[in-house]
Amino acid sequence: MRRLRPLIGFALALLVGLAVLMWFPRSRFTVLAVVRNQQFQEDRPVGYWAYELKDQDPKHREHAIRVLNSMGESARDAVPQLIEALHDKEDIVRILAALSLSKIGPDASEAVEELAKALTDEHPQVRMNSALALTRIGPAAMPATPQLIAAMQDPDNREMVAPFRHSVRQQAAMALANFGAAAHDAIPALIDALSDSLHGTRFKAAYALGQIGPQASAAREPLMLSLHDTDPLVADEAAWALKRICPNDPEVANLP
Repeated sequence: MRRLRPLIGFALALLVGLAVLMWFPRSRFTVLAVVRNQQFQEDRPVGYWAYELKDQDPKHREHAIRVLNSMGESARDAVPQLIEALHDKEDIVRILAALSLSKIGPDASEAVEELAKALTDEHPQVRMNSALALTRIGPAAMPATPQLIAAMQDPDNREMVAPFRHSVRQQAAMALANFGAAAHDAIPALIDALSDSLHGTRFKAAYALGQIGPQASAAREPLMLSLHDTDPLVADEAAWALKRICPNDPEVANLP
C-alpha cells in the first residue's frame, strides 16, 4: 500500500490539473507558456493574447494586439494569429498586426505571403507597416517582390503617411534593397522613383539601384541626372550607386 501512495498522489494531482484546465480553458496558456518559456505581459503569456485576437468583441481584440505589439520580438509565438489579424475588420487591429510582425522581424518570415497581400489594404498605415515588416524580415521576404513593385507604382503610395515622415513607396524601395541583384525586376520602378517629389524616396531608390549592381545599368543616365538633385544626400547616394553599377566607367570613376 505504501508503494502505491506516491502513484495515487500523482494520479490525483494529474486529475486535479486536468479538471482545472477543463473548467478554466484559458489556464492552459499559462501551462504552455511555462513549457515554452514565453514572456508574460499584464500577468498573461503570449499564447493568451494570441487567443484573444479571435474574440468577437473588437475591444478585446484591440487590447490584445496592443499588448502583443508592446512585446516586440517576444511575441514570435503569436505569428500565426498575427497573420490572421491582418484580415481583421478593425483598422487598428490590422495596423498593429503588421507593426507587430515588423518588430518580430526575420522570425516572422512565414507571414511574407499575407504581408504582400496587405500591401493593397485600403488603409495606408496597414500598407506602410506591411512594407516595413517585409523590410525587417529581410532577404526571406523576396517572394513579395512583385507586390512591392506594384506598391511602388501605385499612385496612392506616393504621399507621406502620418505619423511617419515617408511614403509607402519609399518603404517598398527599402524592402527591395534587401534583395540585391535578385530585385532586378524592380529596376524600372526604382528609376521612376528617382524623380519622386519626396527626397527620401529618391534617396532610397538610388540606394536600391546600387544594391542591385551592374544589372541596373539602365539606371546610369537617370542616376547621372540625380547627381544634380536639390538634396545633396540624394546626389551623394546617386554617385555611390553609379560606382556600384558602372565600376569600369571612366566618367563614373572620376566622381567624388
